[in-house]
Amino acid sequence: MTAKKDGLKLRNATTTTIAPTGTISIICDTSGGIEPLFSLAFTRQIMDNDRLIEVNSVFEEVAKQEGFYSRELIEKIAEQGSLADFQEVPEAIRQVFVTAHDIEPEWHIKMQAAFQKYTDNAVSKTINFPRQATKDQIAAAYRLAYNLGCKGITVYRDGSLDNQPMQLGLSNSNSSELQKKEHAESHLTFGEWGRIMPIKRPKRLTGITDARPTPEGNLYLTLNTHEGSPFELFAQIGKAGSDISAFTEAIARLISLAFRCGIAPEAVADELLGIGGSRFVGFGPNRVRSVPDAIGQFINEYLSKMSNEIKEINDQPQLELGLSEVATSELTPPTKQANPPKKVRYNLCPVCGMYTFGYVEGCAKCVACGHSEC
Repeated sequence: MTAKKDGLKLRNATTTTIAPTGTISIICDTSGGIEPLFSLAFTRQIMDNDRLIEVNSVFEEVAKQEGFYSRELIEKIAEQGSLADFQEVPEAIRQVFVTAHDIEPEWHIKMQAAFQKYTDNAVSKTINFPRQATKDQIAAAYRLAYNLGCKGITVYRDGSLDNQPMQLGLSNSNSSELQKKEHAESHLTFGEWGRIMPIKRPKRLTGITDARPTPEGNLYLTLNTHEGSPFELFAQIGKAGSDISAFTEAIARLISLAFRCGIAPEAVADELLGIGGSRFVGFGPNRVRSVPDAIGQFINEYLSKMSNEIKEINDQPQLELGLSEVATSELTPPTKQANPPKKVRYNLCPVCGMYTFGYVEGCAKCVACGHSEC
């Protein structure tokens, strides 16, 4: 394509464009291009799922000048997003401060087409649809944009993403209530400011103990579970009072806190796996790069083992019992074993300090560190 403009020849080039300005417009509260205001007060979703309530500075200034500004009004506007139903705001001001959802999609497209007529590149603009929009309505919008000469079109239906960049109806109080509802089944509790509090430790838990070689020496790990999920981790390495022992205990405590706050064990293991120091032990898949890497491998192997056991149980054929068999099995008392195995009661080990010291095979010994009194 070759064109002449003011005596200059242009080839495969454009001179005018309207760039996307969603995030750019946050800087110094600059213009969002040809986009109408999304809301006069809204909740903005940023990194790490943090939310900020923002108020349009021009509307805030006018509201204070006219005398109808209040914090309660701003919070209500953040929930509604529009001034259409706020009779306490003068009609003249409501007509000026029109938001994206007050404008019909048809007029969004006509606005884009008006700028497209004088713009070389495709105009960047979002056509906002309400939550109840249908496929036919969106298809009609595409056809209208094509007929009006738009080079491209971007549509977005409100609520189609759980964490959309800008959203209404998420004040701080409602956000806390939503979090409480989502975590109700996991028994999590919430403290001040809606923050997650760890689950209280039951009086008795069961688990497994394992020993792992690390560049710093043998690491002894005990993982206790609650309702089938990892609940707490104890880790011991080196002599009590040493720096490596303190670091290891701190890691174990933070991992336990993560488990008790509902963090997925897989996510915890992923964060620890691969952390390396200046030395390592083992080779290939058995290589251990550091104490955190050993803990991550231990958690990962436990989760894999539990997953395989559940799969094996689900793959077993289910036997169908007749009514007579069910009745017989319910009425027949279970047979007692001639010599039932005795349960081992464990105490604290005097060497490693783990709760794994008990009488096994006629001798008092620790199943974690191997210390024996025989």
